[in-house]
Amino acid sequence: MKPFRMFAALVALAVSPLEAGERIAVHVSPRIAFAPATVVVRTTVEKNEDNRAMEVVVDGGEYYRSSLVQLDGDSAPRTTTMELRDVPGGMYLVQATLVGRDGRPHNTVHEEVQILSR
Repeated sequence: MKPFRMFAALVALAVSPLEAGERIAVHVSPRIAFAPATVVVRTTVEKNEDNRAMEVVVDGGEYYRSSLVQLDGDSAPRTTTMELRDVPGGMYLVQATLVGRDGRPHNTVHEEVQILSR
């Protein structure tokens, strides 16, 4: 494979496509790991003038983390990455919510993560 084609293929794989009608997607890696784990949360947002913020929440009972990312409408980056270090064992719900210009949540997506205790 020529270098340019290989590069184009890697770029295509790196960007998570949104399903039809979705404005936000979340991908968590790894989905299963041993504690203490490093978990990467990657969100992909459709470019839209109405996008004003995105809230990412990781909730596992005894461990909770949230982050509010301001978005500048259709000028905002399409992909945002958040790295969580030393996540203890447990089941976690990772939720990403897109907030519109009106301050209300527009779309919410989620994934589950399992961190196994040794």
